[in-house]
Amino acid sequence: MKGLKYILIACLAPLAWACDTIDSDDRYIEMEPVNPQRAVLIEEFTGQNCTNCPDGHAAIAKLVEQYGDAVVPVCIHAGRLSDPTGFDKYQGLAIPDGEVYYKEAGSPNIPCAVIDGVGEPLLWSEWADAVRVQLAKPAPADIDVKASFSEGKINITAKILAAKDLSCRLQVWLVENGIVTYQQDHNDFRLDYVHNHVLRGVVNGVNGQEIALKNNVYADYSFAVEPQEKWNVGNMAAVVFIENADGVQQAAQAKVLID
Repeated sequence: MKGLKYILIACLAPLAWACDTIDSDDRYIEMEPVNPQRAVLIEEFTGQNCTNCPDGHAAIAKLVEQYGDAVVPVCIHAGRLSDPTGFDKYQGLAIPDGEVYYKEAGSPNIPCAVIDGVGEPLLWSEWADAVRVQLAKPAPADIDVKASFSEGKINITAKILAAKDLSCRLQVWLVENGIVTYQQDHNDFRLDYVHNHVLRGVVNGVNGQEIALKNNVYADYSFAVEPQEKWNVGNMAAVVFIENADGVQQAAQAKVLID
């Protein structure tokens, strides 16, 4: 196994130049707290063979620590530094739908993220500022999500209440936390890296579904998904968001509870 590890490091070293680097002094800047008015979706593009992508993962962890459920991170493995297959017992975390989203974002250098579907992908050093801006905006709708696993299926319900008439796209994803598999971490090829918020499945189509919300009228949606064998359902969560031409209007997530 050690021989395989060093062979992989040698092969991956040239790819490291595709990752963006940030000076250590510029990595974390403390900012005044903000009172969240909404939840913010962070679409983080990353890859297991990207040397600097753990810096993006650390930035996400810091935002989650700071804002809790007011940030909804989704880690999308895609691009040439990602891996759809893995090796031996070590999973690859890229999925075809993730590649679609990555190409729609312009196939940028990673790590990067799109914040609330607004603007171009940003370097991870810019995420905190962008998240603060979005958190301060009023939300035109509330989303209540519940997810459970029973009778062999993941069942997801979303109840949406809009504060005005709103035409938008509803998107439902499944993410998984606590996946232990490999990751190139700067100069270290790690086999025990813990991956969180990983996009595992797209529930209602890669482009979601068009919906029309009415002012102060609840809209209910439900979905059922048969999990894949490699998923650990107990570590999964459902992510639901609504989006229009102005970006993501609201997002929510809920842990999958096992009945």
